Amino acid sequence: MKILILGSSGQVGMALKKELSEYELLTPNSKIFNLANSESISEFFKINNLDLIINLAAYNDVDGAEVHKELAYKINSEAVGIIARHANLLDVPFIHFSTNFIFDGIKTTPYSEDDLPNPLGVYGKSKLDGEKLVHNSGCRFYIFRTSWIYSNFGSNFYNFIRNSALNNNQLNVVDDQFAVPTSASFLGKIIKIIIPKLSSENCGIYHLVPNGFCSKYNFARSIISTMKHKSSFNSCNPVKTSFFKTKAKRPLYSVLNNEKIKKSFMLEFFDWELFLKKHANK
Repeated sequence: MKILILGSSGQVGMALKKELSEYELLTPNSKIFNLANSESISEFFKINNLDLIINLAAYNDVDGAEVHKELAYKINSEAVGIIARHANLLDVPFIHFSTNFIFDGIKTTPYSEDDLPNPLGVYGKSKLDGEKLVHNSGCRFYIFRTSWIYSNFGSNFYNFIRNSALNNNQLNVVDDQFAVPTSASFLGKIIKIIIPKLSSENCGIYHLVPNGFCSKYNFARSIISTMKHKSSFNSCNPVKTSFFKTKAKRPLYSVLNNEKIKKSFMLEFFDWELFLKKHANK
């Protein structure tokens, strides 16, 4: 099987390359496959035969999207629509990753796939537009929404908290934003299990996160608790979202319900805290 992985140098891309090493993987860089250039995308598909397309690439700077709106829509929406159309022409399944930021966070119970999206900012709106273009493309699509992705690689909340704690930096972390922490390795392992199960009968939108949820503050405290050299650090303070003056609004409650994906693909998930402990002990 020949699989195209877009965004292969990111957190989930690194995990997927490890998990899917038994397959023939195409992992083009931005010079070969430029998401901001529609001609570059079309040229790639003209000369490459594929069995599966996985798109992990995105403009995911939430505040930056408010400033660079055109670029965010070009990458998160326009490019995704073009890829989906090519997936339809090639008659291959298309796995596309989306986000909990498509919801406004006014609910107090986990969001299901049937809940109406209402993004608060450009990032969420551009990702939702991308979802719609995939849905309307006619391709066999699998949209996996996830949240609070972390790994040892790159810039993410997990690494920020660890580095701050190691340097004894005082931390102010919001305690009124709730979602599900999701490790990149968890996503890689689940996608590996799901690929052989893909069929025309189970296409659709799914929420792909572990069980449970927490506030960002509790996530930070849990990260610190897994550190071996944490005894001298105790300056992690809970604050409200209003404490930070950001360009983009964040949903306060964007917990995703994962029952549909577990039932559709016969999966068993553990709580996010167990995955965090496993990740920290690697």
